[in-house]
Amino acid sequence: GDTMDVDGGISSQISERITSTSEVLQSRRTKRTIRPTLATKEEVQKYEQIQSQTGLHTTTQPGLTCLDISLNQEQILTGGIDKKAVIYNRSSSKKEGEIKHTKSVSAVKFHPSNGSLITAGGNQIKISTKSGRGFKSSMIQSHKADVTGIDIHPCGDYLISSSRDKTWGFHDLESASTVVQPEFGNELECIQFHPDGVILGA
Repeated sequence: GDTMDVDGGISSQISERITSTSEVLQSRRTKRTIRPTLATKEEVQKYEQIQSQTGLHTTTQPGLTCLDISLNQEQILTGGIDKKAVIYNRSSSKKEGEIKHTKSVSAVKFHPSNGSLITAGGNQIKISTKSGRGFKSSMIQSHKADVTGIDIHPCGDYLISSSRDKTWGFHDLESASTVVQPEFGNELECIQFHPDGVILGA
């Protein structure tokens, strides 16, 4: 397939951060053993639904497009056709808030460590943190067409995005800025980092 060349776009500091993270994660992964508590195929086949929820998004524009679950599995972040991302708490069975976009929400992510929420709708990516009863958001708007996917680098500092504008973006989360945005040649529908963070696929 096509290669994604980013030579000259990634600084040595970022490259070192990515490489050091990969080395740590790779060393852990190679030593990892299969847990005895891992569910078997037969156990998975017996899984049953234990909870469902309706009414998080507007009924005039029904439909969920994406979701993510927090690391502690207490919160669920959903994106909808109604241009909203909604945070739902499983324990309290209550909606904790919502983040509004100007178009249907296409991708959502919980940041694994700092509590922020990453959501994409149209060509906008919002990085939101809780502020009082609402949210304070920074915005990345480097794509010229709809964002189709997002993923957070394992180190937690960077974000990648795919878009129908035939580019993918590498962004710094702290500054909400785009580091590099190479052209790919085709519309991209999704993007994801390898668990070690050195390779990505789109």
